[in-house]
Amino acid sequence: IVAWKYKVVALSALKLTKFTSLISLGLTTAAYAYAFGIPYGVGVTAQILIHESGHALALMRYGIPFQPMVFIPFMGAYVSHAGTLSAWQSAFVALAGPAAGLAAAVVLYVAAVVVGGDAAPKQGQDKVRGRLGLAARGFRDEDGEGDGGG
Repeated sequence: IVAWKYKVVALSALKLTKFTSLISLGLTTAAYAYAFGIPYGVGVTAQILIHESGHALALMRYGIPFQPMVFIPFMGAYVSHAGTLSAWQSAFVALAGPAAGLAAAVVLYVAAVVVGGDAAPKQGQDKVRGRLGLAARGFRDEDGEGDGGG
């Protein structure tokens, strides 16, 4: 109940400003950066922004007006819209966020593999490639078990 009241008060306060989206984006980035470090704070907030942008782009595709994104530290973000969507349109809008996030993650992964060096240490590349290989083989490792051990 306390968390819900906090959320309602925070959302109400953010809606009073003209720069709601930018202020909430900055506060969310700062909160994550304070808790986990600047690279994580910037990265996770950017990924949330990309995710929500996917929803917004899908809404634009259907000509549905929407409000600026509102970010809530440690809770996520949302894009509210006014309009009626069919079931298919609603599903498309709902899946557009995860699809945008997945696309961004794939691009960043490929960039890290191509760049190599400090951006993607060899050990990390091998670990990820190994996990992808396990996924392709149905999560079975060399001994036929799915436990990831040897």
